[in-house]
Amino acid sequence: MQLQTNLVRRKSHFYFRTRIPTDLKSHYGKTEILISLKTSDKRIADYELAKLKVKLYAEFARLRGDNFGIELKPSNSNNQSKDTTVPDVNNSTDTVQNVYNVVNTVSNVHNDINTVNNVNSTNTVQNVANSENTVENVSNCINPVNNVANSTDTVQNVYNNTNTVQNVANSSIVPNTEPTIEHLVEYWASQSEKRERTILEVHTARKRLFKITGAKYANQVVKKDVIKFKDEMIAGGLSAKTVQKQINLLKTVFTLAMCNDMIQKNPFTDIKIVKPKCLPKPRVPFSAEDLKAIFSSPIFTKGERPVGGAGEACIWLPYIALWTGMRLEEIGQLQVSDIKCENGIYFINIGNDEFSTKRLKTTSSHRRIPIHQELIRLGLLDYVQKMKEKQSSPLFPMLVENSYHQYTAAFSKWFGRYLRGTIGITDKRKTFHSFRHGFKEACRIAEINKDLHDKLTGHQSSADVGDGYGGDLYPLMPLYNAIQRIEFRFE
Repeated sequence: MQLQTNLVRRKSHFYFRTRIPTDLKSHYGKTEILISLKTSDKRIADYELAKLKVKLYAEFARLRGDNFGIELKPSNSNNQSKDTTVPDVNNSTDTVQNVYNVVNTVSNVHNDINTVNNVNSTNTVQNVANSENTVENVSNCINPVNNVANSTDTVQNVYNNTNTVQNVANSSIVPNTEPTIEHLVEYWASQSEKRERTILEVHTARKRLFKITGAKYANQVVKKDVIKFKDEMIAGGLSAKTVQKQINLLKTVFTLAMCNDMIQKNPFTDIKIVKPKCLPKPRVPFSAEDLKAIFSSPIFTKGERPVGGAGEACIWLPYIALWTGMRLEEIGQLQVSDIKCENGIYFINIGNDEFSTKRLKTTSSHRRIPIHQELIRLGLLDYVQKMKEKQSSPLFPMLVENSYHQYTAAFSKWFGRYLRGTIGITDKRKTFHSFRHGFKEACRIAEINKDLHDKLTGHQSSADVGDGYGGDLYPLMPLYNAIQRIEFRFE
């Protein structure tokens, strides 16, 4: 059973869980919200979740009020002469004092532009309009502009710069009511189930875009900003693959918003990245010598159990990855109940139960993997039985979920250190994920049909009309026959 975004289950009850937007964290005093939906019925939970989301997003909008930033639009009047003299400070309705009245103590603009009388840049007003923190910063200092209102010389200097503050007096200050990029990301995340890691990556891209371009609102981003975003990431040393991924993530968010009439255009369309012709593979399988070194190391031969290895997980995660090709996080999330038997075939069930709360990478990740005879010989079924006797729900109870709902993040770091330091495998292309690469290679050596080994590893096969026919689950017997043909020779 797949759960929609923000819906989590703890024991038998469902909860609404979401991160608080960055600009509202100070109001709530925390980083996320967790609310019980007071039901164990998923259908009711889905209904209550939808209602709660509407209320929460309305509250976010209310808390933000009209503080959407400001845009300064020049007056439409063309009658004003360039030689206009400075009006009397005390009698004119166009003085800086009136600007102060419009934006609720704009006198405090000192914090952003170091008092109005020092404004000399033609870009000052633009910077004020683009600053994410303008309205918030405007509220901290009253004295500077009060002094401006009392000084004829100061106001004279302001009016002499016809491209800056003079335009402020003749401008209408209006809120930018277009959605922020963060709002677009929140909307995208609410439309379907997303992995926490993917949502985190999108927010990272959004923050990087703001840091490089200063754009907070969707309508502020134009194509030249995206090109600048791309070029500065490349200049900063990021790989072409990483840069492409950052752009693709934001492009997806903007495309969804455009299709739902939230914005008018997608500036991330048709952005070209020239990739190097010859790139080394970022991940490679372990060699036979590597596998021999790994499985003859102290945790396998001397019973050592380092703290970072999370108890028995340190031996079973590598074994299972080697003989099934499963992803690290897929193994780390396993429950004792996921080890099943049907018609005499033991298999690992990944996300196919009605009430499964596993967070999987793709739809094709939901699958059944027959257990290789070598895993049975090594004692996996005996280990599962011990966990049942201990009444443990997780198969590896010492793996602890982090704030991003990942069970194996810490284990992955530990395994990397163990691989480099204790075992001595220093090739950085070889990581825990190398077990999965090795399984794929073993499938090809065993001449297993691509359709079959894609079903085993959870990869998406090429689209075919015939794939839509048949039962919900791929038959176990051909998968069992295929996986038993896989061999690793390293002893």
